[in-house]
Amino acid sequence: MKPSPSFLRMIPVILLFLLSPIVLSAQKISSLTVKVKYVRPPLSPLPERIRTYRSEVNIPQVKDDPTYQHLRVPVAGLENASPGDLIVELNFRDFVMTDPQRIEDQVYHVNTASKETGYYYRIEYNFPAELVVTDRQEHAVLLNTVVYPDSAARFVQFGKWTFSEEELANKYSGEADAISRKVFDACVKSVVRQAKEEVNSRFAWTPVVYRQKILVPKSKKSPFYNEFRRAAAKVEKAFEVESYEPGGSSDKLLQEAWEIWEGILSAPSQRLTPSLRLMAAYDLAAIARWMNRFDEAERWAQRAAEAVTPKTPARYRTIVMELPGEINDRRQRYPGVL
Repeated sequence: MKPSPSFLRMIPVILLFLLSPIVLSAQKISSLTVKVKYVRPPLSPLPERIRTYRSEVNIPQVKDDPTYQHLRVPVAGLENASPGDLIVELNFRDFVMTDPQRIEDQVYHVNTASKETGYYYRIEYNFPAELVVTDRQEHAVLLNTVVYPDSAARFVQFGKWTFSEEELANKYSGEADAISRKVFDACVKSVVRQAKEEVNSRFAWTPVVYRQKILVPKSKKSPFYNEFRRAAAKVEKAFEVESYEPGGSSDKLLQEAWEIWEGILSAPSQRLTPSLRLMAAYDLAAIARWMNRFDEAERWAQRAAEAVTPKTPARYRTIVMELPGEINDRRQRYPGVL
């Protein structure tokens, strides 16, 4: 029996319907991290006359403990000398904690091979410090802010999972002091580390390793998989060159990657899903930012944001939404670039 003309006209639609799950499943987003070493300009450059610094880290709870007496907040490019042109003070406040909060849930117990009620304590600590940076000659406060420990240092899940309330309570009673000492130390290290980054980001020309994410399709079945990978390889090579030969041939490689992404976005619209648009636009924005083409970076960041859908994984929604802030941060560090 010969198919009717109307049925023949429907074949492309039927094939598209049958194949679309395969195509869409092949367009999941993945990311690569490429690293580059460079000297990061400060947000607020210091006057030329400032050549030395003096750092004080004050922790009243352990002021006589030699373990903490060596701590300081170094400033890249300045000599550590007294009395110091720049004074960096980090003054810790009270070390506090919440009462342990008992959490319970039905969880698998390996010894009984069944689900049972399990328990653990959730405890929150805090140990903030006031960070003050002063220009000694001008008696001017350049920075006054509070630095908090990061969540990895502040939050403890103790005894996860214990299958007896009494056992959990007894175990915590015997280990509470040791836990507090460990968290105290972790909070101090976290705050000092963040204070160092805050001071150097604002005031110092700082050697750093920058980690840039490049978005690529996860599956080899995805349209433009090879093109995305070629572009990512060019960025990786460019950053390798830039790390050892600043101002070398890295811009040529980045421009070649740029043209690949633009070529992807110029493909017929029926070949471009929101995920493909998001990946290419994000990559263009990220590299435009690195090349100090800030207006273009902002336009591509907007295009990436427009490609976000309810099905976009949360981690990629987040990095897209963080792009404008990252672009603005670099724009402030290179004020002479339009």
